[in-house]
Amino acid sequence: MFLLFDPWKLGSSSQRGLSPRRARLHGFAGGGNAYRSKTALRALAGYLYAILCYAYLRTFLRKEEYVVCDRYFYQYFYDISGPWAATFARSFPRPDVVYWLDAPANLLRSRIEKIPNGHEPREYLDAVVRYYRAVAPDLGFVQIDASAAAGAVEETIWNNLMRRAGPFET
Repeated sequence: MFLLFDPWKLGSSSQRGLSPRRARLHGFAGGGNAYRSKTALRALAGYLYAILCYAYLRTFLRKEEYVVCDRYFYQYFYDISGPWAATFARSFPRPDVVYWLDAPANLLRSRIEKIPNGHEPREYLDAVVRYYRAVAPDLGFVQIDASAAAGAVEETIWNNLMRRAGPFET
């Protein structure tokens, strides 16, 4: 969805990316304020962008039986607004189900670092884990223990999905 409309193309820096995550990561890596350029206007513009994306999904994909989003908008809210993210997440339209893969931050970090370019600063990942743990109960996330083996995690998600949606027709 972010590839369809990049609201942060306003800067001319070659370091900007398609996501506000880069600025948040840079803030943590620099050891300073995690998002110095964050303003209420920028956070509200990001929230409006999320609403427009949600409207797009509801309008153009309404006939689809299933729409799967990686992280829905919850990570985006954290990246654009940090401390306000929980407020944005609680006020945003909710999907039918969110599977939350929870594990200790050090385990998540070890798995992320196995991915090419997957090095996120410790402070950032710790903050994201705290954020998800804070909003998950309020938003009804289905918590999955991600410290289990990959096959067990996959099976848990699949079994939960089958209980909710029933078997798929082939």
